[in-house]
Amino acid sequence: MSMKVYYLPLEPLEQRYTVEWYRWFRKVFEEEGVEFEYIDGEKAKMELKSKLFLDMKATFVWKFEQLKKLFKKKLQDGNVIFVPDGEFPGIEAIYYFKKFSNVDVKVVEIWHAGTYDYWDLTRQVGLTRVGKNLEEVWMDIADLIFVATDFHKNLIAENRMVDESKIKVTGLPVAVRELAKKEVEWSKRKKRAIFTGRLSIEKGIDVVREVQEAFTIPIFVCQEKKLSKKQYHKELVNSRVVFAPSRQETFGYGVVEGMSANVVPVVPDSLSFKEIVPKKFRYRTWDEMIRLLYKYTFHKSKGENVRKYVEKYEWRKVIKRMLKEIERVV
Repeated sequence: MSMKVYYLPLEPLEQRYTVEWYRWFRKVFEEEGVEFEYIDGEKAKMELKSKLFLDMKATFVWKFEQLKKLFKKKLQDGNVIFVPDGEFPGIEAIYYFKKFSNVDVKVVEIWHAGTYDYWDLTRQVGLTRVGKNLEEVWMDIADLIFVATDFHKNLIAENRMVDESKIKVTGLPVAVRELAKKEVEWSKRKKRAIFTGRLSIEKGIDVVREVQEAFTIPIFVCQEKKLSKKQYHKELVNSRVVFAPSRQETFGYGVVEGMSANVVPVVPDSLSFKEIVPKKFRYRTWDEMIRLLYKYTFHKSKGENVRKYVEKYEWRKVIKRMLKEIERVV
């Protein structure tokens, strides 16, 4: 590949998958012989609260510094600006640069969620009116948009004015092989479920609390503890069930991580889960949810082989799929 990729990574946070993405994209770029340059931002003090996925002030400090550094580069035709989060205030400046400078750089974005999703936090805090316009601008300047699932692609296409042909379903990178190596024998796992989501209504924390109060099903809530990534993985693979009663989910990172180590998922029969999780582990009613939780939390068998359903999300495979799509537009 003769192109050069300017990669603008998300802040590598210990609490999120971004610390792994920071390593993984670099690794695959190197393995595939891609000419690339990381454009880091400026780190600010991060105050990540339980209901939030980012500290907005700190992330803006990081992103605006990335843009500052980017525009000091000698950008040329065929260069690729790879943004692993399409919600990037200021990224529209690239469009102005292209038009006024007549330089054909390509913009590639990964989208995770947005105000087009009724339950997304951005919508809950009242960003829909502004967010809609911004999202359509950010998507319009993109030459490629990567999403994890068909559910997410359709959600965008049905709610935002966007050229659907440039939305590519690639999955998101997950440590499938690494977590597979950490798998714990079923009989040695703790008889409990684990909840990996934020302590927010869109991730179903209210449902988790109801189950904890009304039934004898132990549920380990990750964000109630201050866990390192290593500790989080240890708690995950030592659980029997990964429970995600989500109202908003375009992928389900924690669920896919759990399935990578054959931790059984219990999820709603809706959202992106219908593409990732087999029907036998999805519920439609409260009674079905409780039945599945009981069955797999206290199951005496050897468990289930659910890893095979998520092997396509192994990080090298996903990033290579993205690179193939990028080659087509450069």
